[in-house]
Amino acid sequence: MDRFLIQQLNNKFKNQPLSIDRLIFANINDFSPQDFFPEEINGGGMKECYVLTPRRRLYGIMPCPDRRARNGYWKLLKCINDNILGPDGAVGMKQKLLFFEGKPNHGCKTQWCMIEYKLRQHCCSIDCDHNIGR
Repeated sequence: MDRFLIQQLNNKFKNQPLSIDRLIFANINDFSPQDFFPEEINGGGMKECYVLTPRRRLYGIMPCPDRRARNGYWKLLKCINDNILGPDGAVGMKQKLLFFEGKPNHGCKTQWCMIEYKLRQHCCSIDCDHNIGR
């Protein structure tokens, strides 16, 4: 599944067709996880979706990404990145994040989790930094 998602992300940057059923184009910083799963709050419905989002840097220049959301923030579960290997070596990486409601360092952990996939290289300019969250 990891290679498939990295391939889809690569296809997006090459303007090739995508094969993901539930792909949402949105700035994840403007939303909460509940916004993507309104029926999930009521106890049913879809369990996962895919969001293609621009990666925003903290304060515009910091190397770390801005993981704030509408009513909370995404926190990296572990610092070790899992490499996704292709025929020519590492083609991408993934990280697991948990969603906390509230302000950083004072937030309440929720059941929402996101796996962030990133390409090692893509055909966009250096200013264009996207990732896909599942």
